[in-house]
Amino acid sequence: MSKNIELKRHGFTDQATDNDSLNASSFCSGIATFIETCDTPMTIAIQGGWGSGKSTALQLIQKELRNYNISNPDNQIAYSTFNTWQYSTLEADDSLPVYLLANMLHCISEAVGDEGSERARHAIDSLRTALSRAAGITAEVTLGSDTLAEFLTKLLAPPTGDGSETLPAETLKNNISELIDDCANPTDKKGKPNKRHISRVILFIDDLDRLRPETAFELLEAMKNFLDCKHCVFVLAVDRDVVYQGIESKYGNSITPFKKRQFFDKIIQLPFNLPTEQYNVPHYVETLLSQKLPKSESDRYSERYANLFATILGSNNPRTIKRVLNVWDLYQLIYPQYVLDEDDRLFLFATLLLKYRDEAKEPDEKDRNTYNDLSAHAREGTDPLKDYLNEELDKKDCVIDTLINAFGMRAADGTYNEELLDKFTDFLSSISAIFSPEVTPFSNQEPESGSVLNKLREHLKRKGLVEVHTSSKERYDFKRPGSSLVPCSLRDKSSGVYVVFKFDVNRATSSVLDDFREQSKKIAQGCYLHCR
Repeated sequence: MSKNIELKRHGFTDQATDNDSLNASSFCSGIATFIETCDTPMTIAIQGGWGSGKSTALQLIQKELRNYNISNPDNQIAYSTFNTWQYSTLEADDSLPVYLLANMLHCISEAVGDEGSERARHAIDSLRTALSRAAGITAEVTLGSDTLAEFLTKLLAPPTGDGSETLPAETLKNNISELIDDCANPTDKKGKPNKRHISRVILFIDDLDRLRPETAFELLEAMKNFLDCKHCVFVLAVDRDVVYQGIESKYGNSITPFKKRQFFDKIIQLPFNLPTEQYNVPHYVETLLSQKLPKSESDRYSERYANLFATILGSNNPRTIKRVLNVWDLYQLIYPQYVLDEDDRLFLFATLLLKYRDEAKEPDEKDRNTYNDLSAHAREGTDPLKDYLNEELDKKDCVIDTLINAFGMRAADGTYNEELLDKFTDFLSSISAIFSPEVTPFSNQEPESGSVLNKLREHLKRKGLVEVHTSSKERYDFKRPGSSLVPCSLRDKSSGVYVVFKFDVNRATSSVLDDFREQSKKIAQGCYLHCR
């Protein structure tokens, strides 16, 4: 008899959720209350960079609206989400306004249903008939169907000059406004209460910043021109810079920043920047880690993990947090021999944070790369790494000092936990090759006399070598003259790795270069090895 075995799930998805692990519900609740009671029409922009939690904020707001509808069965709010990215991937950019209108009409139809007032249902039918007649379509049009999209495309198209009939934009807007007014009216023509009265229509528009900027701006213009009616609230998840780029693409580079702001303010009545600095990142990290760590380890160390994240990476971006945790989870599966206990897991996590921290720097900030410095010393051996750590710890407010504090290696009297520090040093030395697979670390022992690596290392001691990189575009700067470190591996030709040694022509004589080339040919048989 087979048994159902529950496998441990690895990784975190990038899906939006209404589970508030960031403690963001307070401002989302406030936005929901504003939506429920504000004057209309109203357009609200939830602003933030990629991965900052805009889609999750929309989900949390909708959760509040669901609770509102439960408490107010006779005064429902109709709401729907329009995900622009799903349509743009179908190369339907030009038809996005059509799909937006179809989404809104479908939302109203679903909310009113068969139990809605005769007046509301008549308004829906009237709008459908009027649009069908204007587009020259005699067949019945079903809300939300492809047929609707087809005739709206024709409907909203500019005049062709051949005399074909189109519905003026103002008439279309008036018809939509009349429909929503009828649906929002608490009584029917006879003065009887509507069974499915809706107080307002809320349309959430997500992923605007994933569209081409000009497409995003055109969609906002269409929304303003056709759907900006009483009882309507639009909630947009957008990066303001994308809208500015769209304005510039339509009106040219000469448009001033002030004019861009005027365009934006005309469309958006309430801009709201996600307060990412107020996110409870420690709680968020602890919540995620509790799903991956053994409970006993999670209870004891989750706070330390969260502190490491805050002090080293310093990012409040939920997407970045999940990406780091996914890599951490994966490396434990790939290299179980390096992760033997809870300390090793913590060390691995910190090492990844250092790597991501340096990669996230702007180019002009990369004069000091903590991870590469650590990794370089680790490849030289445990003792050089420990010397480097001690040098760094003598400095105040350095990254290494922050790392040691976050690990809990420093006691209250300022002394260090030497045992834990030694363990971290050994761990980092042993995994120094993991994060840069093209790098081959030397063991603590000298290579055998006459070995390929020893010969190559001797030649690399010559002055003039400033840089080594591979076809993966990784670059390693030699900051210490005469370094004996070889920060690359020599792969066979089938691996496709290109190893390039670059010399400073001002310091390396032609004889040095010629000798290096000649010796390299002898010791790098079967490898791609180029000098320049």
